[in-house]
Amino acid sequence: MCGLMSLNFFADSLIAFKVLLLTGIGAEGIVLLKLAFKDSRPFWDSKEVNSGFFCDLAFSSPCIDCFYSSFSLVYIYMQYRLKYRQRNSWALDALVIIMSVYLTVGNIVSNLINGRNYSYQMLTGYSYGFIFLILCLIYD
Repeated sequence: MCGLMSLNFFADSLIAFKVLLLTGIGAEGIVLLKLAFKDSRPFWDSKEVNSGFFCDLAFSSPCIDCFYSSFSLVYIYMQYRLKYRQRNSWALDALVIIMSVYLTVGNIVSNLINGRNYSYQMLTGYSYGFIFLILCLIYD
């Protein structure tokens, strides 16, 4: 969220505000889903799973990190791509897509290795982020 807030200083403030507002609304939806579908974390269930230095006290289904990587990164890219369409290059587009895929895969691997989330919890977070992204793009 701090990274999204810093977009106001370095980028188009209207797009940054819209992304921050929609990400906040989507995060509130995740919190409501976490309350509805209470589910534990892997390191809560088994003593063999070590969580590293993480101490997550909230429920984990759906995964909010996966929502951020599936909604915020893609929505930021699409908004700036649509607004500044004339000045985009294929190299910049490829770099942004590669970075998004790298961060998404890194998020999956990190959550699984550290025992923070089960794979179905991450899939639920990605699905919710994708559905929320499609709804935001339709009504934009």
